[in-house]
Amino acid sequence: MIFKEDVYNIYLPLIFSALHVIFGFLFFGFLGRQGDYHLGLFSFYHSFIIIFSHFFRLGADFEILSSNELITTNFKSIKSLFKAIFSLNCIILILSLFSKFFIYENIFLDTFLGSSLFALNIFISFFLRKKGHSVFYSFFVNSPFILALSIIQSFDLVDPYTAINVFNLSLMILNIFAIILVAFHLNFRSYLKVELKNIKFIFSNLRYTFSANLLLLFLSQFPVLVFGFVNDFSSSATFKIINKISSIIILISQQVFTRTIPKISAYYSKDNRRLFKEYKISLKKSYTFSLLYFFIILLFSDFILNFFSLDITISILIMGFVMHMPRLLTGPIPNLLVVLDMKKDFLRVMFACLIISVFFIIPLIYFKINAAILFMFSFSCFMSIYSLVLIKNNKKLNV
Repeated sequence: MIFKEDVYNIYLPLIFSALHVIFGFLFFGFLGRQGDYHLGLFSFYHSFIIIFSHFFRLGADFEILSSNELITTNFKSIKSLFKAIFSLNCIILILSLFSKFFIYENIFLDTFLGSSLFALNIFISFFLRKKGHSVFYSFFVNSPFILALSIIQSFDLVDPYTAINVFNLSLMILNIFAIILVAFHLNFRSYLKVELKNIKFIFSNLRYTFSANLLLLFLSQFPVLVFGFVNDFSSSATFKIINKISSIIILISQQVFTRTIPKISAYYSKDNRRLFKEYKISLKKSYTFSLLYFFIILLFSDFILNFFSLDITISILIMGFVMHMPRLLTGPIPNLLVVLDMKKDFLRVMFACLIISVFFIIPLIYFKINAAILFMFSFSCFMSIYSLVLIKNNKKLNV
């Protein structure tokens, strides 16, 4: 019975993650062979939708994993939270699609549209995760690149905007199926009724998580954004690939914790010892799978680096893994801080990291990839250590 539960909650999500990795590699490699501009433009777009989508979901994807008691206290009910965020994003999506009829190729409009689609994809997936449907969560979160690569094969990539339009189309298709699943398969029809009156109330309770997660997303994409703003699309593309390959260890950790985070939220304030015991068990599993992935990448490193047609050495690739190691060793700390109702501490940590990032702007412009790796390592180290110190000193937890 335990093995069956692991298959459903750990191994199947990891399979979807593996497919996401493979098809993501193929998609970026396909763009890389078209030229640095194609890959750099898409990298710039992709980094921005990751950040801007957070504005549209207001950080609710993290909050929805909290215990039912905290959700009821802060948002009245999970139903109210879902309806408010869903309604807001539907309005944004309609306005974006309407604007596309007048302005076809515009990077800012495409980013705005992609952000609203990505926000829906993430939030609905987390909602399914909260309801115990880990496989559906993993499928919808990990499928955009799978679907996008399948579609883009039939296009001629003379136009660099084609990849962006295809990715937006993939998100739209997945969202349609996700909404159908929520509305009919899970019998949540009433959740789809438009309700805007609670948005102000909900946002007031989301402000700490929203702000902290916005900073987290911004800092995670910081090197790519700096390269993009100075029109260094070559460095943007190169670092995007390094980060894409190496950050999979963080994705693996998140997938292993897919079932654990909702479970430990139920232990909060009731059985803190059991909470951290469950967390440590999942940490060990994430170490095992991440180490396996690391050796596979090393084994096929020559093929992978040649596939992307970029000037990346094996030593740089290994350093890419090192820059994410602190986050792997501590697990999904941001999720844990939210679940432990330490949202103000979460914001404090991210604001301190933001201050540190300012000192890396000039090094990023002049030292490029090396500075980007050093920044990500410093960011991961500081965030993980500072968060652990705050958790350790939390008197409510008795850690």
